[in-house]
Amino acid sequence: MERMSELGFYTLAGNPRSPRDLIDEVRTGEAMGLGSAFISERFNIKEAVTLSGAAGAVSSEIGIATAATNHTTRHPIVTAAYATTMHRLTGGRFSLGLGRGIAPLFDAFGLPRITTAQIEDFVGLMRRLWRGEVVVGHDGPAGRYPLLVLDPEFDESIPMTFTAFGPNSLALGGRAFDAVAPNTVENRTINPPTRKISNPHEPNVSRYMWDSVSIMFELVTVRLFPNNTAAPNR
Repeated sequence: MERMSELGFYTLAGNPRSPRDLIDEVRTGEAMGLGSAFISERFNIKEAVTLSGAAGAVSSEIGIATAATNHTTRHPIVTAAYATTMHRLTGGRFSLGLGRGIAPLFDAFGLPRITTAQIEDFVGLMRRLWRGEVVVGHDGPAGRYPLLVLDPEFDESIPMTFTAFGPNSLALGGRAFDAVAPNTVENRTINPPTRKISNPHEPNVSRYMWDSVSIMFELVTVRLFPNNTAAPNR
């Protein structure tokens, strides 16, 4: 079956009764020819690392992306190693997706609120670690770390996705990420935006952008490909 890379879906949308539902959903989505499965995270039965590993294990072609997890809930080395493991487990079908999270919830849990500077700094750290760099004495918005290293022999290219809502977040996605999931929601018709986002430092490079559309209580994600370029997590 021809893979419809421009179409995807959120697995375990809403409040599922069991995380095992993901297994059949991912298998069904792949059998239908959908291009991507998106995994959101909640602090109950929707822990993203476990779910994305399960999705990778029961599929062979569909793209898998977190949409989203938060960089403050895990140490950078843990997140970098997780993404590398998923990247290799899936044969390059994984995209690490980040978001800002819910500020009042973070306040209640004693977690720091996420800032634009933190996210941008964190993305840079991930890309350096995936290239095999040894990061010594990092002191930036994402935190202070005496030493960060995965494997000096690594040279991984792992796409990163940003879940965005407002214009500042879209701008951040354009300059720091490979793809953006705006999460705008409509109720009856699929009306994906025709705009594309660009990186001001690379004016000829467009980023990929999805639009989430609510149809009969199911989330369908429409992925837009500027200039007919390939999917970021394929």
